[in-house]
Amino acid sequence: MDHAVELDLPNGERLRIRPITKDDRPLLVAGLGELSDRSRFLRFHTLVRDLTDAQLEYLTDLDYRDHFAWGAGIIIDGEEVPAGVARYVRDPDHPERAEAAVTVVDAWQGRGIGTMLLEAIADSALHNGITVFTAYVLSENREMLDLFSALGASVTRFGDESLLEIPLPLPDIGFRDSRLHAVFRRVTVRLARSEVGEDGIEDAEEVGG
Repeated sequence: MDHAVELDLPNGERLRIRPITKDDRPLLVAGLGELSDRSRFLRFHTLVRDLTDAQLEYLTDLDYRDHFAWGAGIIIDGEEVPAGVARYVRDPDHPERAEAAVTVVDAWQGRGIGTMLLEAIADSALHNGITVFTAYVLSENREMLDLFSALGASVTRFGDESLLEIPLPLPDIGFRDSRLHAVFRRVTVRLARSEVGEDGIEDAEEVGG
């Protein structure tokens, strides 16, 4: 079965969005290496230089229900170059809530990839019974604060951090497209029933430009 979505961005670049699997450790390491110091600090709230084996295990060993992650890559000469990741982790004490995060590699920012990843992870969360995203964002991260505020988020500030609570479903944003979201939902349903097999991601599904 297909688990990847491919489409053309407005500037002609070919984008692939697919669930993260255990085989993606090298891509996560490569993606971290392409983040600027500022992007690393805004994402992790500290200047992360490397990911440990334990962190990579946690970030790639997903059940696609309580812990889900979509990865985005640009296809260049047939190879997938990491572009971004969106992830949620369910709150075990409040199962209708999940902490969410979206990261886009600096070189690929400004192309709408973060918005598309956010829509993908929100679709998956809704299917799995999550109705509120939470996110801890540094107060200096105005881009993220402005984006989530536009999505109806409430903001509670704690010193240098802000806690955002974003109700789902998201309002229509960015790349909202019924065909694309139908694919996101179909993949989520498949993965919720059975995790990605040992063969990993299979052929990509065409969505169009």
